[in-house]
Formats: sequence, C-alpha cells, structure tokens
Amino acid sequence: WVYEVCFPVGTYGMPNEKSMSFMEELLKEIESNNVPAPAPIEQRWTSGSKSPLSPASVITGKDYCESSYEANNALFSWVGVIMYLPSEDLDPTGYRRDFITESFKDQYCKLVRKVGNKYGLMCHWAKLEIPNGEDEEVIAQSVRDRFGPRVCEVYNKARDMYDPKR
Repeated sequence: WVYEVCFPVGTYGMPNEKSMSFMEELLKEIESNNVPAPAPIEQRWTSGSKSPLSPASVITGKDYCESSYEANNALFSWVGVIMYLPSEDLDPTGYRRDFITESFKDQYCKLVRKVGNKYGLMCHWAKLEIPNGEDEEVIAQSVRDRFGPRVCEVYNKARDMYDPKR
C-alpha cells in the first residue's frame, strides 16, 4: 500500500519549514500512537503543476495569475507512506494481508490526514484510501474544495463518458 500526499512549502527562492515540521509531527504521532510503521516514509519536493488534477496544482479552486512569482516558483513537499504486504503464498488464508490493509487505512492514513490538516495537505486523488467508519462525504468534500467546481465538473463528465463502471 502507498498513501501519497503533498502540500505547499513556499517557493524555490523562499522555502518554509513546513516540510520538516510535518515529518517531525508525523513521526511523533506514529510513535505516540504505537502505529506499526515498518516500511519507509519517502519525502521529495517538486514544483507546482499547471495540471488542474494534480494535487500540486497551482491553478485549481483559486484565482490564478500565470505570471505570478508564487505560481511559477511554487514548491511542494510530497510524502509517501508505504506498507508492504506479505506474499499470498506466505499468507494463504489472506488474514494477515486483510489485517494490514485495514490497519493501514484505519490507522496510518487517518493519522497522516490528522497531522496534515494544518499544512493544507492533499492526498493524491488516485491513491485516496478511506478508512472504515470515516465519513466518505467529508473526504469527498475536501477533494471538491481543493479542485473547485469547474475541475470536478469536467472530470465527472469525462468519467461519465469513458468509465464503464461509473
């Protein structure tokens, strides 16, 4: 399993401390909540994107001036939390795989969102994991708020047209 998120951390010319603060808080929460995190947590940085569906988009849901310094030099921190599963031949009943999957969704992903709320964290929408018991509508609304009504409408029209399982 991979849960990948990103959030703005200033500009190339003026990065802020948010990327390191987020990681320190996340590790502290993992330890204090005894969340088993045996796999790596990766962190990398990219520029902002002009793609409206990118979690690092600098144009979604807001007014955008293409010539603005902030938009052209936006810096985003990406954090990927990874949880490996045992192979099926080592887990013939599937119990361990199911337990790890549920723990990842119910504990790890929820914890990342909790820590990331104050950082403007956005999950990669194609890797969004919704834990059991968490209000799906709250998470769906956060995606709509981030991308804005125009982008969501265009995306849903394309999905209606091309997704046979929609």
